[in-house]
Parts: sequence; C-alpha cells; structure tokens
Amino acid sequence: MEQSMFYLPEAMRKTVVPIFNSNEMSKCFVHVCHIESPSNFFIRLEENTRFVNELNNIPRNKLKVPDSLDAGTVVLFESEKFDRKLTRGKIVAPVQVLRGKKYTIMAIDVGTTDSAISSEKIWACDIELPPFAFPCRLDACKAPNGDIWNESSINGFKSLVPGTPQMTYVTTVEDQLVVNFLAGHSMVSELMIMCGWAQMIPSFGTKNE
Repeated sequence: MEQSMFYLPEAMRKTVVPIFNSNEMSKCFVHVCHIESPSNFFIRLEENTRFVNELNNIPRNKLKVPDSLDAGTVVLFESEKFDRKLTRGKIVAPVQVLRGKKYTIMAIDVGTTDSAISSEKIWACDIELPPFAFPCRLDACKAPNGDIWNESSINGFKSLVPGTPQMTYVTTVEDQLVVNFLAGHSMVSELMIMCGWAQMIPSFGTKNE
C-alpha cells in the first residue's frame, strides 16, 4: 500500500458546509441517512452529499495505514453496509474475535455503527472536518403506545421522508436536533398522528419559549 495520503481538493473543501448553523439554516433540504426510529435518526445537509460521494471514489492506492486504532480515532473504512465504499468513521472500541481483533466503528457522515471491521479495511483520514451526520428526533409526537416505537410506526416514518425532504429546525435537546419535515402541505409529525403512527405531544419549541 502506498504511503501517499489522499486529500480533498481545495475547491471541493470550499463547497462543503461542515457545520449546521441553526440561525441561518432553520429550513433546509437534507438527506435522511439513517433511521432507528422517529426519536432517533440522522440527517446530513444536502450540500454535503458531494463530499460524501467523493470519499466513496478514493483509489485505495492513495491511502495509508493509520498510526493509531485507539477509540476516538477518525479513520476511513470500508463496510459491506455501504457496498464496500469508503466512508469516514470514528473508532468506538476494539472487538475480540476468534482470530484476532476487529473494530466497532460509527460512520460519522451516515450515523450507522458497524461492529465487525477488520484492520485491513481501515485507513488513515486527514480530513479535518466535523461529522456531517446529525442526530435528530421528530418534533411534536411520541410513540403511539408508550416509549417504544413499533415497526409499523418506524416504517411509516420512513415512507414519509424519502429522498431529500425540506427540514425545519425547532431546537436542540440533549445533543439531538429536534426537527420536522414538510410533506406536501403538512408536517410529517401531523401525518404520523393522523395515520395512527404516533401520539401528539407539545412541540419542543413551545417548551423552550
């Protein structure tokens, strides 16, 4: 493996919007990149999609072995979850397996976590940009039967936010962006409630007034 290091061209760096600014971006188009439930999902600003796609196309011979595989190290890695494309990740912890060691890595531009990445599929990353995947929860609704979202509600939410929906930022609670999405002439939280996929609760924005 060559010891030259990939770097993003300066022109590409200038096109990236690395930080979510709630004062300037209360409404914006986003990519919903990973959904666990309506109370736990990740979005990425649509402006940053070009950056992520560029990472996916990095030639392997432009990469080098990382100096460290300690927890917290940001790396590039290859995963079956992404069709063996490259993405940025933060090492969470090593995992002992029968033959050696693998690593749990969170994909910081997507929001997913992979717990079985071998060191042969991990490379150094010199891209000094913050994570592009933001943890979020949907405003003004909760699970229909308590605190646990059922499969029907989760699938319903996924069906309402395909592609690159327009997002409305409400507030931030415990490191999560509280957001809503425009779906036609309605908000996604309203449609979730109308379909029986969620219960209505006061907006987090109202709570913070």
